[in-house]
Amino acid sequence: MSFPFQSGDDVKLLQQEKEATLKVFNNAVAWEIGQLARQKVLAKNPNASAVIDISLLTGHKLFRAAVGSDTALDNESWVERKVNVVRRFNHSSFYHQAKLTCNNKPNTLNEAEYAIHGGSFPIRLQNSDFVIATLTVSGLKQNEDHEIVYETLKEIGNSQ
Repeated sequence: MSFPFQSGDDVKLLQQEKEATLKVFNNAVAWEIGQLARQKVLAKNPNASAVIDISLLTGHKLFRAAVGSDTALDNESWVERKVNVVRRFNHSSFYHQAKLTCNNKPNTLNEAEYAIHGGSFPIRLQNSDFVIATLTVSGLKQNEDHEIVYETLKEIGNSQ
C-alpha cells in the first residue's frame, strides 16, 4: 500500500478486508494470530517496541502483548483509539484515514477517542459482513502496523 495515500487506495484497503477473513475464530485462533503478529513485528524490526491486541467488540481482551522494552502507557492509548475507529465504522483504521484523504475530507473525530492511523483491522468470518473482533498493532510506523495486521490475518485465514 502506498503511503502517503494516492487516489484509489481506499478501494484497495477495502479489498484487503475481503481477503483477510477467517473460517474459524476462537481463543485458540486468537492466540495463534497474536503469536504470528508478534513474530512479524520482530521480523520487521528486531528492536521494535509495540503493543499487540486482539479484542472482541465487547471489549473482552483475548490477546495482549508488549514487544520490546520501550512500550509505554501511550501505546495502550493508541491501541484503544485505533480500535474505537474499527468499532465505530466497521473498517480498518487505515481505511478510514485513506477514505478521508482520498476524498479530501477533514477528520472530525475527537482525537482523544479515535486515532485514524494504520494498525487496527477488523476480524470477520468468511461470508459475513459483521466484525466480531479487532487485531491491532501500535508502535511502528502506521503503514507498518497496518501491513502486519493485514498480512497476519490473511496468512491465518489462508491456512484454515
